[in-house]
Amino acid sequence: MSRGLFFFVMQVVAGFGVTTTGLWALFRPRHLQQFVHDNFALLPEATDTAWLTPLLLRSTGLFALWYGAALIVAVHQELSALRL
Repeated sequence: MSRGLFFFVMQVVAGFGVTTTGLWALFRPRHLQQFVHDNFALLPEATDTAWLTPLLLRSTGLFALWYGAALIVAVHQELSALRL
């Protein structure tokens, strides 16, 4: 596999990965919080009374959606430039 094709595939995988993580954080922040707590112990345990962590995760999810969309648009621009 050529180096250019490898970086192209990695950029596509990163774009979709960031976008799906952003969707997960936006729509199910408590599940993401519990996943991060169980596997990495970086966030507090998800409880019904906590409201700040899900709010921050949703905000991070919006940023991740924007960043993933920017990566996917960059892939589209790269493919458009190859057509000439």
